[in-house]
Amino acid sequence: MEKHDIAANVNPFLPPMLTTATLTPSVPIQAEQKPQLEQPAPAARTLSSAQLQAFASYLRAGEHSCGTVQKYLRDVRNFCGWLAAQPQPDLSHSTALAWKQHLLDTGYRAVTVNSMLAALNSFLRFCGWEDCCVKALRVQRRTFRDPARELSRAEYQRLLQTAQALNQQRLALIIESIGATGVRVSELRYMTVEAARSKRTDIAL
Repeated sequence: MEKHDIAANVNPFLPPMLTTATLTPSVPIQAEQKPQLEQPAPAARTLSSAQLQAFASYLRAGEHSCGTVQKYLRDVRNFCGWLAAQPQPDLSHSTALAWKQHLLDTGYRAVTVNSMLAALNSFLRFCGWEDCCVKALRVQRRTFRDPARELSRAEYQRLLQTAQALNQQRLALIIESIGATGVRVSELRYMTVEAARSKRTDIAL
C-alpha cells in the first residue's frame, strides 16, 4: 500500500488555524448546574394576648371610641376561641372563611356578621396577615325603615312609667332624652347639665 504524506496534501495557502482545527475533535462543554436551595417552610401564625393588647393600643391611638375598641376585641377573642377548638387550629384564609360560615350557621344576621368580619380583618391587617382577610357579605340596602323596629308611643310610655316606678330617675331621663331628640346611645355623653341649662348642645360625629 502506498503511503501518502499528510503534510503534502495540505494546501499551503490556507491559514494554519484551519488546518489544525480540522484535526482537533470538538468536545461539548456542559454548563455547571447550581444546587437548588430548599425553600424554608412558612412560619406558623399564632395568636397571643400580647397581640391583642397591642391591637387595642393601636385602636385607641386611632381615636376609636371605647365601645368600638371593646367590640373589636370581643369579636377577635370570639374568633380565637373558635379557632382553638378546631382540629387544626392554623390561622389561614381558609379558617377565616370557615369562621364566616360558622357565624352564618349560628344564626347571626348578615349585618352582624359583617361587623364581626370587619373587626377580624382590622386585626389581621394590623398583624400583617392581609392574605387571611375575607370579604364581607353583600347586604341589600333598605330604602324604608322596618316598622317592626319602631317604638310606638304606648311602648314608650310603658318604658318611662316602668323606670319611674323602679325609682330609676336617671334611666327615665335617658328615655325622655332619646324620645325627644332622637340621639343615639353613644351620643348621650353630650347631654350634660350645662347643655340642659343652655338648652343647646353640639354633637361631634
